[in-house]
Amino acid sequence: MTALSTRTPVGVASGTLVPLAEALDALAASVRARRVAVSPAEAVGCVLAADVGAPEDVPSRAVAERSGFACASIDLVGAAHHSPAFLSGAPTRVTPGTELPPGCDCVIPADGVSDFAGMAAASIAAAPGEGVRRAAEDARGGEVLVQAGTRLSASAAAALAACGVESLAVLQVTLVVDPACERLLPLLRALAPAAGWAVKSTEEDEVASGGMRIAATQGAGLGEDEGPGIALTGCFEIGLSPRGLVVPARAPALLPLIYGLLLPLAERVAGVPSETVTLPSARRIVSSVGVADLVLLERRGDVFEPLATGAVPLSALARATHRAVLPPESEGLPAGALIEGFPL
Repeated sequence: MTALSTRTPVGVASGTLVPLAEALDALAASVRARRVAVSPAEAVGCVLAADVGAPEDVPSRAVAERSGFACASIDLVGAAHHSPAFLSGAPTRVTPGTELPPGCDCVIPADGVSDFAGMAAASIAAAPGEGVRRAAEDARGGEVLVQAGTRLSASAAAALAACGVESLAVLQVTLVVDPACERLLPLLRALAPAAGWAVKSTEEDEVASGGMRIAATQGAGLGEDEGPGIALTGCFEIGLSPRGLVVPARAPALLPLIYGLLLPLAERVAGVPSETVTLPSARRIVSSVGVADLVLLERRGDVFEPLATGAVPLSALARATHRAVLPPESEGLPAGALIEGFPL
């Protein structure tokens, strides 16, 4: 780890704080993502560890897209109300999703076929494929649908599930959290699927290879063996130790830890940062001097409305759409200044 910052913010007990960037570097050097198999729904927000292909043609055979009669388009050439085309046999009635009978390549509306002197007569012409979902039109078996290294979106997960993909490999970081962190643990578990974390408690599992431990401390302040605090508002008493992080068991300001440290860490370890949006700030943002600050933002059209800065409250998270971290040297931003927002 590089040299620690010795600049102590106003109102914080004298001690050593490690800059946020250096804390991220130190944790990223020891934390590794592992490859795990999950369902498409569980993979939303995670980074894919391998290409995902369609297991088979979708649909496997041509199916009807609408209700009506399945016909061969060649038998309908020139068909019209004043000049119906007589069919060699009774056509098959189909509903959406029904496989087409052999020899059929289109579906015409039910009122397009009538009985004429005991024979089926079609009064509507149709082109090949009309009213039909062709075999492999949605996806071809073996076709790569989403490439490795992609952060899976909800829409992509839905497409994979619809194509019959049941399992896919994603990159996941193991967080082993002390059960005594009673306020932190529920938040981490709720965010785990989208953040690419596997959250376990020390009662369930030990730190896996490449995982990170979040231990709890019951005392006031950090002990000598619990490492320096982190120069991020709300994290001054969260220790950076060789084994991971040390968090006050009942710490109330947890959002800076999660959104200012743990989420950026997961993105760095996975190697795929979230796509950001850069917009002007609707108002001035005031930040602390000499430390980094988490900012929660709400996108309103073409601007970001700053909701809270520093030890942000849960009420701001309920409205926020993006997050940002102001570096210690910024000392805030004027109204209209551009700010890079990471999606929540």
